[in-house]
Amino acid sequence: MKRLRTVYLIIFLSAIEYSSANAQELDSLRNAMANAGNDSIRMYTLINLAQYYIELDRDSSLFYTGQALDMSRKLNQPLWTAESLLNKAYVLMHLGDLVSSIRLVNESSEISKNAANEQNFYNPPLEYYLSHSPRSIRLYVLAGASHQLGNLYSSTRNSEKAIKYFQEEIAIAESINSKDLLVTSNMNIGTCYFRLNRVDSAFVYVERVLKNAILTESFSYLGNILEDMGDVYLKQNLPDSAKQYYWQALHTSGKYNNLSAEVSINTKLAGFYHEKAQYDSSIYYADKALRIANALKVGWGISAAAEMLSDIYRKKGNSDSAYAYLLLTKKLKDSLANERIEMLQRFQNIGFEEQLSVEKKERKESLI
Repeated sequence: MKRLRTVYLIIFLSAIEYSSANAQELDSLRNAMANAGNDSIRMYTLINLAQYYIELDRDSSLFYTGQALDMSRKLNQPLWTAESLLNKAYVLMHLGDLVSSIRLVNESSEISKNAANEQNFYNPPLEYYLSHSPRSIRLYVLAGASHQLGNLYSSTRNSEKAIKYFQEEIAIAESINSKDLLVTSNMNIGTCYFRLNRVDSAFVYVERVLKNAILTESFSYLGNILEDMGDVYLKQNLPDSAKQYYWQALHTSGKYNNLSAEVSINTKLAGFYHEKAQYDSSIYYADKALRIANALKVGWGISAAAEMLSDIYRKKGNSDSAYAYLLLTKKLKDSLANERIEMLQRFQNIGFEEQLSVEKKERKESLI
């Protein structure tokens, strides 16, 4: 098993060298926006800009998503509207607004369930879209709604429910032979099983993700995948192997501008060196995690990094720095705890399925 995993890692690290740099991708998107010959091209480019920033700068992603939504509605492009609704739902979930997120998922799902919305679909002149029917695109977006429901359940630590929706996504993906959808769905199922302490099951899914990512060249979340593999090794008491995967995960996340993954990986590396009493290295990674978490507004990341820095400085005898980070940790922990309590209370008396039904009923009544 160890040799097999090493082979996968070599394949991945070789494959990513041939992909275009993110700076080039952003330049390409900006040029496409500047030279767009019509509103359909502008709409599609806005959606791609929103997705480019989705793990890099959430405010920018929301900005471009808002513009994409306005444009898709103006052009009467329901499937592109549904896609943008899911992008917005994902960002708002990470910003802690689960109620708005689930409303957007429900709205998107209603659009993509309606086969009539296949009739008016702008098909970008790209190989992927030219080789897929409007029906498969509609089902692709519908699978995205299941994915986001899985994300929402996962965010409230209901791993069993999350797995159900990710498996629902996989079923749709297999029905339209969409390999790329199998990457993040399997990755998230692996994370859920790891959270449930079912490490063997987690590894099965992480290994499956590696295969699908190789086939589809889907590298945006490769850092997360390699991080998951590092987690498995750490759980199996193989810290050196875990460290190697964390390092590669960090390199890959930086290459593909996945700042969200960088927060988590830097935090884990800081913890790794903290355990070994290598405090200078631990400070280096914790400080990186803190700065990126601040930029991305990841509250848990700020709190975790600050707590670790406080403990390290205390052990190094720097009481002033230790106290400063301790205050930051306490303030954030209290704030995050209050936000989480409030969030869970809003769903305490109504499950996600019931919430979806309520939202659907309210929307129908508003049309009467």
